[in-house]
Amino acid sequence: KRKIYVCEYWIQGRCHHGDACSFVHAHVNPQKKGICQKHLQGLCRFTSELCHYQHLDVPLNLYEALSEETRNYAELKNKIENARAEEKEKNASTTTFGEIKERKTSAPENTVPMNRFTFEASIESDEGERLAVKSRLWSAFFELHPRKPRQELPGVRTLLPGPDSKSIKDWSCEEVASFIKLLGTAQIWGAHSRLFFENEIDGATLSEYGTMRSLMQDFRSIHPSHARVISTAVRERLGQP
Repeated sequence: KRKIYVCEYWIQGRCHHGDACSFVHAHVNPQKKGICQKHLQGLCRFTSELCHYQHLDVPLNLYEALSEETRNYAELKNKIENARAEEKEKNASTTTFGEIKERKTSAPENTVPMNRFTFEASIESDEGERLAVKSRLWSAFFELHPRKPRQELPGVRTLLPGPDSKSIKDWSCEEVASFIKLLGTAQIWGAHSRLFFENEIDGATLSEYGTMRSLMQDFRSIHPSHARVISTAVRERLGQP
């Protein structure tokens, strides 16, 4: 699947397609239009500076995974640099790009004559091997730093319309945390959920956050688009326009 442009619903924390989404679930360099798929295939004719699209030096799926719980491209770039430095210190893999280059330069005597087709194939093979090594490096990193499994908080049934539902003002702190987590599928919503739970926000307090301004005054770390989703959901549960 050719993912190029950023998913606007993912930015707002409202995309429910996950890995099946046709758009990129990650922050992209604001000076670029999107992700360069030709570079991922080793076919882009431009350098990273001249290309209108962003050149990734890690596989796209790992780039999306690292983008979770980041608020912008600057945070994502810093997270990748820190992960790369930490992985380099731990020496998780013995395969280096220098070894690949040495293998490539020591070609056998019966080398196939170079033409347009073998040249393009060699580019794809060389780029594919580099990406494979990067994939192993990042796989080793995630083994050392496993992603935390999602945990459902209690009280979900009381938040959905039905016979078990109750007024928002009667919700406990656990039910408020569950409500926040249900507003999106991205991991950042789990962080928002924990934030509300740690601050002991119950239903009566949550009902006061019907506007973005009141919510962001107390929770400045929440992105404005996410604050809009939360305040809108609160007004809907209160029956307010």
